[in-house]
Amino acid sequence: MAQNQFIVEGINYQVQDETKVVVAKIDGFDYYGDIVIPEQVTTMDSNTYSVVGIKAGAFGHCDCLKSIKLPNTLEFIGTGAFSSCNNLKSITLPNSVTSIESFAFSDCTKLAKIIIPNNVEKITGQCFRGCTSLTSVTFGTGVKQIEKNAFSNCTALVSVKIPANVESIKDDAFVGCSKLQTVSIANSNMKYTDYAFSKTPYFKAHSKRTNSSSRNSNPKKRKNTVVY
Repeated sequence: MAQNQFIVEGINYQVQDETKVVVAKIDGFDYYGDIVIPEQVTTMDSNTYSVVGIKAGAFGHCDCLKSIKLPNTLEFIGTGAFSSCNNLKSITLPNSVTSIESFAFSDCTKLAKIIIPNNVEKITGQCFRGCTSLTSVTFGTGVKQIEKNAFSNCTALVSVKIPANVESIKDDAFVGCSKLQTVSIANSNMKYTDYAFSKTPYFKAHSKRTNSSSRNSNPKKRKNTVVY
């Protein structure tokens, strides 16, 4: 183990500076069960640090991880931090979090509910891709952008409500959500195209309705702002 890392109660921490640490992966070891990450940790030599982040891949592919409670000091969640945690059913993201990187929760196939913290501005690409049990998504008041493939192949998602604070949704953000039928969009000036919801029942229904109303209307070619 590197000199700037230490373990407290089975969790590996990596020192960032004199006051801050992040949770990091332990080579050859998988986290399991129900985990609570504290706001502060103290080393054997009495140095105390605040826990501010989950490093990239820290909990990736931990098949026996069931739930995790994150501290209110947490600021960021790194790339693939919880990717492919196939038994992760519950996680609460504190409002202290400002950044969730790509693939952070991709392929967490038992994750059923997620609430995006109010201080997160962007849902990054592939962030919740392949969360096939996800049925509930609540967007925080600070979310402005939903990137490509952010929720792709979330096959249990039936409806989604996108609040007025969201300014844009990238193409394929919800691609392959095979049960997505209802999309409620509060911001009439939001920028998105039909392809944000491609390969979903919602997309198919609106494509048929658009085509039947006008011979010249083709959602596959339309790239301007569209609002339903």
